[in-house]
Amino acid sequence: MKKFRFVVAALATASMVGASLFLAAPISAHGIAHHVTAKKVITVGLVTDKGGLNDKSFNHLADVGLTRAEKQLKIKGAVLQSHTAGDYQPNLTKFAQQKKSLIIAVGFLMENALYNVAKQYPKEHFAIVDGAPANSKGQNVNLPNVANLFFKPEQSGYLVGVIAGLLEKNHKGPPGKDHNTVASIAGANFLAVTAYNCGYQEGVWSVDPKAKVLIAFDDGTFQNTANAKAIGQKQISQGADILFQVDGGAGLGYLQAAEEAHKYGIGVDADQDYLSPWIITSALKKVDQAVYVTIKRLVSGGFHAGNNIFDLKNKATGYATDTHHVPASIKSKVKKIAKEIKSGKIKVKATCTLGKKK
Repeated sequence: MKKFRFVVAALATASMVGASLFLAAPISAHGIAHHVTAKKVITVGLVTDKGGLNDKSFNHLADVGLTRAEKQLKIKGAVLQSHTAGDYQPNLTKFAQQKKSLIIAVGFLMENALYNVAKQYPKEHFAIVDGAPANSKGQNVNLPNVANLFFKPEQSGYLVGVIAGLLEKNHKGPPGKDHNTVASIAGANFLAVTAYNCGYQEGVWSVDPKAKVLIAFDDGTFQNTANAKAIGQKQISQGADILFQVDGGAGLGYLQAAEEAHKYGIGVDADQDYLSPWIITSALKKVDQAVYVTIKRLVSGGFHAGNNIFDLKNKATGYATDTHHVPASIKSKVKKIAKEIKSGKIKVKATCTLGKKK
């Protein structure tokens, strides 16, 4: 009988505890091996953040990883979509009560909700993308039944920054007057977001120290496309020729501003090339790979609690190579730089003062 995965709409429960809005640095560099008893059928529950599956980036990729696991690993998956922060804890609790083999929280906004549920259900296994369980004080805590799936998005940001910087420096930007100015948007002031932006400006300045980098923060909802579009339009009016979105679903409005003004756009998380002919590349955070690998480990009888790092070395960060409007010489240069980051020759910082050179 053919197996189906059901996507269930989550009911909002305002009285439940919301997600923590604090993200600390990873606590340890390596996960702790923790074996689980094999089951006849592995069941996985995926809880999205309030961006939902149609964000065309972060949550969507998590679902892609789950779907791949269903097809290749023969597991049974289910998804609960969150519409507000109040949905996080009820959704996680529902899957825990169903005794899913693994429950995955997509996004650092669920750090506190996950902490509460994982403590209440210590025999169930959980994973969280881009975060770690956080207590009521906002302190991150490693739990023996939670795998923290961390990335190094600064690597991806750096590489697309190199592309943007070289395009401006070599006067290969979009048609029209060259302003030697690039821009980006940060959806909120969280490390998982700003690491992209820090890498981006560092990458730009590594090849063109004279370039001007405009960076603006959005309202933190990751959903307000109109606001993100307005930010993009303002940056374009200030001379920005290339816009890099780090704003989840809201970033689609930011990229629309670039397209309408015939400026270049850079996508985030997923390869967003299909959204517009003006998108030159995307900074990748392969959430699908992290989700798939985590499920595969469980299927194999193992579970790695604590911090699990995903980066260029395990092909989980990088940039979309189906670049457009990018000369062959620049493609060759960024490919070489990617190898140098992977080898450790170039070390990219995740933190910085945005908009200011060190």
